[in-house]
Amino acid sequence: MDIMELGAIGELVGGVAVLLTLVYLALQVRQSTNQARHDAIVSAAKHFPNQLCVLTESEENADLLRAGLQDFNSLPPNQAARFNSLLLGLFTAFASVLDVHNAGLVPVDEFEATEGNFVRFLKTPGGQAWWEQTRHLYPTRLVSAAEAAVGTRQLEPITESWRFLAPEEA
Repeated sequence: MDIMELGAIGELVGGVAVLLTLVYLALQVRQSTNQARHDAIVSAAKHFPNQLCVLTESEENADLLRAGLQDFNSLPPNQAARFNSLLLGLFTAFASVLDVHNAGLVPVDEFEATEGNFVRFLKTPGGQAWWEQTRHLYPTRLVSAAEAAVGTRQLEPITESWRFLAPEEA
């Protein structure tokens, strides 16, 4: 075997090695993409229920939420700011699930449950007042989605579902 034949064999082996490397890298990129997609789904799916838990994790939060859902405009500034933080967390969690759903990664029924729970907060007098005062701060696509849901979903306010948030009897 002369040097030319050895060179040709070396080129063939090198070409096969490059091809195998490209196939391996393509599989790794695909696996990484699938893992990132899975992580996004899990994160979004957990974010909204976690936010619901934050709303009532303490007696103070539950009392503030109850008062704010009744009449957001009557809250003193510090309480209004805290109430805003509670609902902002819920809104951003809704936005996360919406984005992942729009990417085709969250089942329709899971998205509808999340959307419905968010809408129920906006159906309260205080939720409506909060939304009117803060909606201009958010991206148009999210505001449009939330308002479309409020307009089309025939749901009772959250205070009807979660009776512990209803106004306390005097």
